[in-house]
Amino acid sequence: MRKLQPYCGYEAYTFDVPTRDHSDCYTRTEVRFEEMYQSLRIVYQVLDRLEQSEGEPVMIADPKFAYPSKLTIGADGQGQDPEHVSHILGHSMEELIHHFKLVTEGFRIPPGQVYAQVEHAKGHPGCAPGDRRGHPPVPCPTSATPLMQTCSLPP
Repeated sequence: MRKLQPYCGYEAYTFDVPTRDHSDCYTRTEVRFEEMYQSLRIVYQVLDRLEQSEGEPVMIADPKFAYPSKLTIGADGQGQDPEHVSHILGHSMEELIHHFKLVTEGFRIPPGQVYAQVEHAKGHPGCAPGDRRGHPPVPCPTSATPLMQTCSLPP
């Protein structure tokens, strides 16, 4: 799916789709290992692009969609350190409110419909959540490949 219908910028990266002629356990394991190598190939290309970029390419400035960068973990490793909490509260109450709302409610999406396919080891399940009038997105339930379809595959 990444090659035929690229999404999320996959068209900017070079990678191969591993295939084999047999379908025994060893060959399927070979394919999985080759898929991992190709995934690493994509990761290295992404890291190269990030090194060439300027600024903070993966952080959005809008606190309604991303955790504020100033709300970090404290010295105790959990963020419960009184000095750290007082620093956050003293810094910006608005950032704390945005952080709380983002964690408890999630982000709001505009009303409408969307359909997306996802890659999965057992096929390409689709997801089509309906109009929830701006409420946070909900996960779409997917089912595994039925046994009868799996049994119909050639050996």
